[in-house]
Amino acid sequence: MIWIMVLLLLLATPVNAAISLSVPDGCTVVKPGTQYMYLLTYTPEADGQRILRLVSNGMSVYPQEIWINALKGETYTYYISVTSPANVVDSYYTLVVEEYDATTSQKISEKQYCFRVYRGVSYEGAPHLVVGYKDISVKGDSIEIMLFVRNLGEYVEVVSFNSDYENVYFNVNPVIVPPFKEVEVSARIPIGTQVTIPRYVKIFATSGDITKEITVQLPVTDVYTSDISLSTPREVIVDTSIVFVPVLITNNSDRDITVYIKGKGLPLGVNVLSDPVRIPPGATVRTEAWITLDTVYDTGTFVSKLCAVDTYGAEIECKNVIITIPEQPESVSVVEQDTGKGKMVTITVEAGTERIYGGKVEVEAPEGWEVKVSPETIYVRPFGREMVTVEFVPSENAQGGTALITIKDSEGEIITTRTVELSPSPGTGFVTASTSSVIGAVILAAVLAVIAVTLLKRKKKEKESGIEEIEELLKKE
Repeated sequence: MIWIMVLLLLLATPVNAAISLSVPDGCTVVKPGTQYMYLLTYTPEADGQRILRLVSNGMSVYPQEIWINALKGETYTYYISVTSPANVVDSYYTLVVEEYDATTSQKISEKQYCFRVYRGVSYEGAPHLVVGYKDISVKGDSIEIMLFVRNLGEYVEVVSFNSDYENVYFNVNPVIVPPFKEVEVSARIPIGTQVTIPRYVKIFATSGDITKEITVQLPVTDVYTSDISLSTPREVIVDTSIVFVPVLITNNSDRDITVYIKGKGLPLGVNVLSDPVRIPPGATVRTEAWITLDTVYDTGTFVSKLCAVDTYGAEIECKNVIITIPEQPESVSVVEQDTGKGKMVTITVEAGTERIYGGKVEVEAPEGWEVKVSPETIYVRPFGREMVTVEFVPSENAQGGTALITIKDSEGEIITTRTVELSPSPGTGFVTASTSSVIGAVILAAVLAVIAVTLLKRKKKEKESGIEEIEELLKKE
């Protein structure tokens, strides 16, 4: 009987699968507010429907669930995205990969990974990762660049590619580069009589915080030249409600051109606007586009485009731009000051990545206090700020006590609360309007009484002196 029970126990015990993530042993050091790509490898030790759940205590992970029709001994690989929190100096976080049986919802196994989000980390140089190109050739209607990525380190690197020219297509992106291995990647650029081909293109290879840049001169002859040349920053960090982006535009034609700057492939909630700019032939003009945030749906790093378009909305030239939206929580600061007749409280609300639309300011004050709030309803764009002033003015019968200020969002969730101590007595550093009026009146009356008595005595003395002088003159006559 005992052997049967032991056998049943062994059969009921879940068999752990092999789960691994392409990170070094120990804690993986990453920068704040940065998106990373990792390779997740899963080898089940039993057949069945499985769910891999990725859970973190502070980092953004995608995807959060992976459903697998698992076969014993098969190896499954997936790319996962991990974005570290932005407002961190040096903190530790955990990423847990949990394996579940999809039919019973029972957890089978889990594996934990440590991450250290450290602002001081630097990968400048990164000698273990080498990026270059071996050959450039024209094949039919395209230019082909044979790139290579060489990993001299001891850990797997997941490398993604990007370019400052929008029409560069990579045959593999991203690419997995094992330790001490070299991997080739082909970059293709279409050409033709109506295709704009620059003389040089920049290609960026990125793995985590490491970015390698190479410049390639293209074998371009007899290719249609764009009417304008566009220069934009490679990366834009959107951490305020409006970000101004400098843009240089050169007119290569023999006529005046008027263009706007528009965005393409932007993250949801992000808009790009600009004023029209007129460029004379052969001239280069510096202008600005501005990026605005209506709502932040996701934080992290995104590859988008800034395009110069004509007055009909047709695209003339585009450049790839990396847009980074850091994760930032709400913050509140409070300043109190006496006004002489009451108290003024100024509350500054900074929205962070979550906009505040239709927030309400509620105030509870002791009896006898007049409360003035401006504004009563607040609207703050992502990364924007709003100042709320609350003024307390006492009446003659004002009672001392504690006032409560509460600011809520449109859903009724409390953003912040603040207590304010109010007292109508002079000992608090300020007095009520009625008390100050009485004291002032008493003092003024006393001063006026003293002045009146002094003047009366002076006039009486002057009068008596005048009468004596007249009597002396009469005696002489």
